[in-house]
Amino acid sequence: MKAFWLLAWIIRERDRFTHQTRVLQSIAAHVPLRPVARHVLKASPEHEQLRCSRQRPSGDRFTWFPTSRELVRLVLPGVLLGTAALAEDAILSSPRLTPVVKAVQAVMPAVVNISTERALRVADPYESYFNRFFAPNVRSITESVPLGSGIVVDRAGLVLTNYHVIQRASKIMVRLYNHEMHTGTVVAYDMDNDLCLLQLEDLTDSSLTAIDFALPDDLYLGETVVTVGNPFGLEHSVAQGVLSAKNRSLREGDVVFDDILQTDAAINPGNSGGPLINTDGRLIGLNL
Repeated sequence: MKAFWLLAWIIRERDRFTHQTRVLQSIAAHVPLRPVARHVLKASPEHEQLRCSRQRPSGDRFTWFPTSRELVRLVLPGVLLGTAALAEDAILSSPRLTPVVKAVQAVMPAVVNISTERALRVADPYESYFNRFFAPNVRSITESVPLGSGIVVDRAGLVLTNYHVIQRASKIMVRLYNHEMHTGTVVAYDMDNDLCLLQLEDLTDSSLTAIDFALPDDLYLGETVVTVGNPFGLEHSVAQGVLSAKNRSLREGDVVFDDILQTDAAINPGNSGGPLINTDGRLIGLNL
């Protein structure tokens, strides 16, 4: 039985060596191999045995017979590159990669979460004792309260949002897509149009992604639109709808808006200040 397996192994190795030889001869027919160390191999007879085991002379040139490990090193990188290219082509040609998906991928890094901080008093049986001998604010904790959304409009750190989002905030905190936290300072605001421009502080680099603006009249009724924001504090949520109407009127207290875009995309508390975009990934409005 051992002799049988040994014979089978010898036949398999012979076939594999023959196949490798044919592959390399086919390659050499198109790309001739350079005769590396030709003079060294011919210099002394003691290299004859080594040359016969790895290289066979053929006139002024020689044919290289690689080992299995060397053949893998030659072929495997090309196989891996070809597999990666095929996988990338399959992803790019996938029907799932719709214009909406591409627009969301482009805009998502520019959407921010806006929050504030507030102090909460800690209620416990010893509260009256602490209030008697210490200041009442000693026994308190600070928590982050989500207010709404915003969109980066300039890589220098300018964020556009609604004025009512930050109107009562004592301290404005802006959370970026990469989870970095920055303090926001009000640069300018317009109460009548419910707009506010914030400047991010303590920026270490200019790797921010800014959104592109669409033209004012570049709107089509029935076209697909997408909202991105932080409804109920759930960061970077996406909702899809259509543009239902243009130039709607809306009264908020004493202020009347007459340029409202109507959409059936879901807009919930926390979406305020977030972008409404078209399938080109361009900003067409802010969520109220």
